[in-house]
Amino acid sequence: MAYRDRRLMKTKAVLNKKVYAIPVGTHPWSHRTAEQPLTVLWAAKTFSPDRFKRVSIEYEVRSFQRRFFDHELFDIDHDKPSLR
Repeated sequence: MAYRDRRLMKTKAVLNKKVYAIPVGTHPWSHRTAEQPLTVLWAAKTFSPDRFKRVSIEYEVRSFQRRFFDHELFDIDHDKPSLR
């Protein structure tokens, strides 16, 4: 983890506790995948929470899965804390 890595200890992100884990859906969201639009929403909400306070990542993930994969997500299907 970045907070324990001596090479990163003096970076602004670590000092200000602004290191975020990128969520994982079907694939890690940091890769170019079908879930890329979710990455953009997650990043927008993470870095500008005031501007995107009306966006529910959980709702968007469920809607996306339903629309593009014809799959209904259940609570056990995803790690809620990483998506908020």
